Amino acid sequence: MNSSQRKILANRLPLILSVRFIANSIGTRRFETLFHFENIGPSKRIICTAIAHHRFNYIHPFPDGNGRVSRLMSHAMFLLAGVGAHGLWSISPGLARGLQAPSEYKARMARADDPREGELDGRGNLSQTALREFVVWFLNIALDQVVFMTELFELEGLAQRLSDYVSRQTQLRPEASRLLQQTLQLPFWQGQ
Repeated sequence: MNSSQRKILANRLPLILSVRFIANSIGTRRFETLFHFENIGPSKRIICTAIAHHRFNYIHPFPDGNGRVSRLMSHAMFLLAGVGAHGLWSISPGLARGLQAPSEYKARMARADDPREGELDGRGNLSQTALREFVVWFLNIALDQVVFMTELFELEGLAQRLSDYVSRQTQLRPEASRLLQQTLQLPFWQGQ
């Protein structure tokens, strides 16, 4: 195994282990099969994260801590989907805050637990319409968190703020500003 393969495995290992643990703890591999990212295209991974979040809570495999585990799992899945921004944002604060009220999360989760609404509402016991509504809400929460963190960092003005900071610090040499400016040109900051 070369270093790039080890890095890929290291990045995927927490999710692989958590999905396998969850699958084993509920006595089935169905969850793992449905939400295994190697079987899913890049754009569907984001939608799959929202679905897995609800379905994990619906199965409720642990006596306690299912909510925390599902939020951690969703965060890890977003990272693996390539939209986690190296941990600079998380879905958890948005779920706690909601778009309009903190009570939205529990209400949306409960609504997604609703039974089918007629024969054309999915194939299982649960409403596909309600799950679709939850997914749209969940993805809007994710987008809200990305926008919030982008505005909080104000990346466009970060270079000037760093330069101002260095100029106020007596223990830093003036070339520290140039070093920080070059750091901002690294692929990480450019979204690569």
